[in-house]
Amino acid sequence: MPSPLRSPSRSRSATSCLALGLAALAAAALAGCSDDDSCGPGDEEAAGVTALGVTFGEMTASANNDCPPTNGEHPTAITIQGSQIDPAADGQYLVFCLPRPELIDDQPVPISDTDRIELVDFFGTDADGCDLRFDRTAEPGNGAVTFSGFCDNGTASAGFALSLSGVLPFTRTCDADPAVPVTAELGGRAAVAAAGG
Repeated sequence: MPSPLRSPSRSRSATSCLALGLAALAAAALAGCSDDDSCGPGDEEAAGVTALGVTFGEMTASANNDCPPTNGEHPTAITIQGSQIDPAADGQYLVFCLPRPELIDDQPVPISDTDRIELVDFFGTDADGCDLRFDRTAEPGNGAVTFSGFCDNGTASAGFALSLSGVLPFTRTCDADPAVPVTAELGGRAAVAAAGG
């Protein structure tokens, strides 16, 4: 009588499982997927990022190549866009572009580091109805963006998350009054979905 550990059916079963496992890994590699749970925003709260009491969310990322670097061959530049969700206001946006997504890791990226990130737009409306806008003419502050679960140069279907920290110069304009310089403390964490995902 054959040993249970050497039975042909068990050997075939183990071989089949191994073949299926290898096939699944190959398919994942071809699809550009990660074989672990490190991609995506994860379970940590990611309701939105904030500046001056305004929250931005509903963020998406897409490989639009809106800000490609001028030299060399690099992955397609990634555009990240979110809209104001609290207080609710139409037509208010936060937009980043990543010229070199292959340089993004889990360390904070200073917003002043234009080789890795460009702040395209950051404007909103506060609870008093005043307009808030990133001030490009002022000293840049020390605002930074930290990415987590950022895979496949930002194109993974799982998406990723971003957090804001530090401060940025803004202007605040109320009614017909002149714009007033203000310092915006940045915070919060937002989930970023892959466009079309």
